[in-house]
Amino acid sequence: MSCCSIEISFLCLLALQSAIGFRQNAVFDDRPWDEDYSLWKQGTDVFIRSYGLAFDWEYTMTEDDCTLALHHLWNPRIKGPKIPVLFVHALIADGDTWFVSKPSNSLAMVMAKNGYDVWALNYRATSYSPIEKHQYVNTTIDDNALKDLPASIDYVLQRTGYPSLNLVSMSKGGFVSLALLSTRPEYNAKVRLHYTMVPVTAVTQPRGWIKYFLEFHRFMVGKLGDIYMSLFDSNTLYFDFLHFWEFPLFLQRLADTLPGLEQRIVNWLWDARFRRGHINMDREIISKAVKRGFPTKWFGREMIQFSQNTFSGLYRRYSPSWLADPRSVYRSTLPDSRPFDLSRIKAPHIMLQANTEIFSTPADNERIRNELCHTFISGPRASKYAFEVSVPNFQHVDPLVGRQNAEIYVNAIYMTFRDHDISLNKTFAKILPRIEAEWKYLVPQPCVPIR
Repeated sequence: MSCCSIEISFLCLLALQSAIGFRQNAVFDDRPWDEDYSLWKQGTDVFIRSYGLAFDWEYTMTEDDCTLALHHLWNPRIKGPKIPVLFVHALIADGDTWFVSKPSNSLAMVMAKNGYDVWALNYRATSYSPIEKHQYVNTTIDDNALKDLPASIDYVLQRTGYPSLNLVSMSKGGFVSLALLSTRPEYNAKVRLHYTMVPVTAVTQPRGWIKYFLEFHRFMVGKLGDIYMSLFDSNTLYFDFLHFWEFPLFLQRLADTLPGLEQRIVNWLWDARFRRGHINMDREIISKAVKRGFPTKWFGREMIQFSQNTFSGLYRRYSPSWLADPRSVYRSTLPDSRPFDLSRIKAPHIMLQANTEIFSTPADNERIRNELCHTFISGPRASKYAFEVSVPNFQHVDPLVGRQNAEIYVNAIYMTFRDHDISLNKTFAKILPRIEAEWKYLVPQPCVPIR
């Protein structure tokens, strides 16, 4: 064999090895649910490291001296600079919720696997960022938005040395992120791209259990005022019983045994209809989600602020006026509360909405899209990157727990982040691998800029 042919064969072998390594970086090998659950019970750090990622707990302090925990994970086998991305979680949850699904369906783990420096904040008053009782009774969503999130962004940028990061939010996380970007314009320059899933800013037409809960809340606030709020905040046992012993595993077995009942409960929770029918939730991760991550603690003034937004139909800051007149929490106008002005946002955005919602109505989603229309990026898939999932009965919680999320949106959104970051800095084309991505389930949605 000639030297030339040997050299060509060697180069072909290198190319093949490179291609194999490329695929190994991009893809997770999911484990059976019982193995995952066993690792999950040992701790989030143990679970994430078992998939070959590095993990640390890190902590930062807010301007009012609350200590916040952050999940931090990355792929140690990928060398070179890693762009930071910060995940902002939903209501009655904490940072663990980004990891409860199978790794191939977790946007956070897929981004870490493929070369991003992934962080997940935990708001004050959640499991990993506990606060004192006297702090509970004064905490609102404004504190999450204007203290917790900026402290976390600044910490991540200081730790990584980057001037800006990517942002991923879901549900209440969208409320928090949009509130910060509209209120403190300097943070727009610190966000490379914000991907917000099923954002909730005002539940203008509450229905199902949400409607009844808000009515109960109104009755109790009207009768007991701040006394009720103090009881609400000081009680830490609302959801703790769900996490005790092997109760999560019991729920898992119950769902396996009675799938019809599981469908009815899930559809009641997220569609307000106690009915059988197709659901997208991955039954195999119920035990993980309930064991840790969801549901976790919440606080009374958070509910007051959501109620104020709901009954006014406006996305706005917390109003303390209800302390003087508890019934005012349900009035449509509050002179001491300022709306968040989304027209001030400059950071680029992507938005994903569900097609079956218990929180945001189609009109709510349209309002958010129109208010953010000037920020949506464009690309080969749409002139404005605002999408609705076309999979039947895709519900509010499904971006976290859907059994086909890799195919539905995870891989496509990773590729969108990758392409956007490469457009800002070409050197990342050598670090962030391409992965196969589907777009057939993401339907572009119209928006009209508000002038």
